[in-house]
Amino acid sequence: MGLRERKRAEMRQRIVAVAYRLFDERGYDETTVEDIAEAAYVSPRTFYRQFTSKDRTLPEIALPVLDRVVAALGPDASVPELAARLAVEMEHALDHPHAQVLVRLLREDPRLVEHAPSWRHLWACRMQAGFAASREGRTHPDDRLRATTAVTVVGLAIEEWLRGSASTITDLVDESLRYLGAQHAGPPADGRSAD
Repeated sequence: MGLRERKRAEMRQRIVAVAYRLFDERGYDETTVEDIAEAAYVSPRTFYRQFTSKDRTLPEIALPVLDRVVAALGPDASVPELAARLAVEMEHALDHPHAQVLVRLLREDPRLVEHAPSWRHLWACRMQAGFAASREGRTHPDDRLRATTAVTVVGLAIEEWLRGSASTITDLVDESLRYLGAQHAGPPADGRSAD
């Protein structure tokens, strides 16, 4: 990563940290882009060059988690391996103060959960980029499918957990993976449902 990219990444991290602090102190709806920009010592225009809206600061905290998963498993890991590891890493990340703020915001304002599909897309793209970087820029035809499937399985488990499931994120992911495995195997030979 060159100097310019490093400075841009540091600025994005600073903006995200400030946004989370303000969301925690003032509330999500009460915090404006102008508030975030001022507290991060950037102009609103600079903010908008980095993020299309304050909503886009929220999913950023998961990006290092995705990077760790790809680094640990490599670019050719299976969907079950990726989803299981991502679930564990996401649960560990819940100890981070920003994650605690995000969980509280999502539970207090279910409208924010409506952004989850775009967050999952962002996360899947990050995972795909990690796969390619691990292969010195080379992509594989199934990278998009594996990343999107793993991220979707974990994302849906997180949404279920946020709604108050007694199960852990990891347990919900394991359950989803078992279901997908049963669907992949097809119906039992005797014609009964796989459920």
